[in-house]
Amino acid sequence: MLTFARTGVMVTTRTDEHGKYRIALAPGIYTVRTSSKPFGQIPRPAKVHVRTGHSDKLDFAIDTGIR
Repeated sequence: MLTFARTGVMVTTRTDEHGKYRIALAPGIYTVRTSSKPFGQIPRPAKVHVRTGHSDKLDFAIDTGIR
């Protein structure tokens, strides 16, 4: 799961079995968190800027610590 949050707004979406997701957000800057316990909940990038009239593809990376 991915959670996008900004002041007064929190929107969560679930990835599919391939890690893909789709979400519609109002313009603004959002912090991003995952539900990937115990490996880490802060993906890179940790903030995204949603722009009016744009559709963007964003890939996130999580350092699981597994080497």
